[in-house]
Amino acid sequence: MDQRLEQVLPRDERGAYEASLVAASTGVRALPCLITGYPILRNKIEFKRPGKAANKDNWNKFLMAIKTSHSPVCQDVLKFISQWCGGLPSTSFSFQ
Repeated sequence: MDQRLEQVLPRDERGAYEASLVAASTGVRALPCLITGYPILRNKIEFKRPGKAANKDNWNKFLMAIKTSHSPVCQDVLKFISQWCGGLPSTSFSFQ
């Protein structure tokens, strides 16, 4: 390992490792984004099934990738997410 490199993990606004669902200082648990697995700290899109959510930016990028790729595989993933989450969010695209 290169000793000249700073050996720290990236932290988010909670002061926790950016991919940690639980803030060590408070014990508060964040919902995981169903696209990335990272905690949703703001701009949450909720699905019909409780506990299923996505970060709005990641969800919009995912939808845009599906629309531009015209890939049957991507369409299949969207269908799976819809079934797994009890339907898709009512706002398909949100720029707020």
